[in-house]
Amino acid sequence: RPVMIIHPYRTDLNGRDLSDFKDPRGKRLFIEMTETVKRDGAGYVDYMWQRKDDPMRIVPKLSYVKGFAPWGWIIGTGVYLDDVETEIKNLRQNIIIISLVIIIAAAFILFYLLIEQFRAEYGRLRAAEALKASEEKYRTLVESAGEGIIMAISGDRLFANQNILQRLGYDADEFAKLSVEDVIIPTEEETAAGGPYYRQIMKGEVAPRRYASRLKTRDGALIEVMLSAAGVDMPDK
Repeated sequence: RPVMIIHPYRTDLNGRDLSDFKDPRGKRLFIEMTETVKRDGAGYVDYMWQRKDDPMRIVPKLSYVKGFAPWGWIIGTGVYLDDVETEIKNLRQNIIIISLVIIIAAAFILFYLLIEQFRAEYGRLRAAEALKASEEKYRTLVESAGEGIIMAISGDRLFANQNILQRLGYDADEFAKLSVEDVIIPTEEETAAGGPYYRQIMKGEVAPRRYASRLKTRDGALIEVMLSAAGVDMPDK
């Protein structure tokens, strides 16, 4: 038969036989605790119990009981299920708050990255427009010049005015597909001096700005010419 040894809040039960004790729902909880220990050695029992030292507040409780064979005792400890529900509710609220903070932070980061990407793209477009305008300006100058002019954009992509195209036998589209080396053929003297000079000029090295060289026509003939070479800075080129 179950007898209460000591209880922290229900001191009125200490020393009493609890065989017939029932919770408000009619469960003989102490009998069930005894049977659980006899059957399994330990286990859980749920029942209705007063909230700590408040006899007017009856709430669900879950206790874990275990037998102590040397003394023939059953030792138990329990939790109020409303405390568990409160903890779960608080944990759920914390998870929601943390999730919202993460979502908001991620949204701000994404917005910032999109703005930066937009700025970079806008800057690239402006640079491309400025480059196009600059190229068009130089093309216009080249076209209007009376002398033959060859312009190497980025050091390789070629453009020439009609004077040069006619002398070399190319149209503009054909000429644009050539490299500088296809058109300007250095002399032996220029090669011996570390040329071609136009490459040295493009690199900012010391080299003659006006010198004798050769241009190669479409049919492979070489034309002796006097070149005046200069580097021109263009955005991103």
